[in-house]
Amino acid sequence: MVLWLLVVLMVGKVVATSLTLSIGGSGGVFAPSLFTGAAAGMAFGVIVEHLFGPGVGAPAVFAVVGMGAVVTKSVAPFTTVVGNPAAPLEKKG
Repeated sequence: MVLWLLVVLMVGKVVATSLTLSIGGSGGVFAPSLFTGAAAGMAFGVIVEHLFGPGVGAPAVFAVVGMGAVVTKSVAPFTTVVGNPAAPLEKKG
């Protein structure tokens, strides 16, 4: 039951966002991509937990990973970078 609800909500959000942006309505893609990624990750987590048991981790962990994955690919990739981890290694000057 939960899996179908997640899939229906995810598809509905993609359709609603596409329609809103195509008719010129106000809105963006950041929040919808967070929701879509969370729903896809949670659905994947529910499936994996069902197949392999609770030892693989909570489905919420998969939801967070899904959020990051979809946001990174749908919004400009450079906006998802918090900082440059190699910055301390770079030489200044």
